[in-house]
Amino acid sequence: LFFLCELVGGAPASSHETASPTFFSEDELPPLSLSRTTPSQLARLFEHLRHPEWPADFD
Repeated sequence: LFFLCELVGGAPASSHETASPTFFSEDELPPLSLSRTTPSQLARLFEHLRHPEWPADFD
């Protein structure tokens, strides 16, 4: 699952769900955990970001 998030105030904070929340631009992503997220999945995610009128993808 991928979620589109927007920080609306304050700063990202750690919690029991996320150890180190950080935002990255498309061309500055850190190395991927390939067993969980693939480059093609992220490419599709960013295509959806550029085309919000597209319906959701399910695999």
